[in-house]
Amino acid sequence: MVDVVDMDGAVSACRQAITSRQATQHVVLNAGKVVLMRDDPELKRIVGDCQPVHADGMAVVWAGRWLGVPFPERIAGIDLMERLFHEAEREG
Repeated sequence: MVDVVDMDGAVSACRQAITSRQATQHVVLNAGKVVLMRDDPELKRIVGDCQPVHADGMAVVWAGRWLGVPFPERIAGIDLMERLFHEAEREG
């Protein structure tokens, strides 16, 4: 469900979605959203339908590592957006 990538991988996934012009809904996952998903089937469905999904919160990263999923780092949504803005500016 959650993509195991670093920031460069997240940027690459977003760039691929943009260049392919496929309809895409990106989501970042933190502990609060995971808790809400337990009691909100609609939110759980929405997150489940999203691609890509990145680990935004450190609690998700730590839990993943504890469960054997080696998330290399936290992909904060705001940091990813900033990187994408820089990419867009660089490419004009």
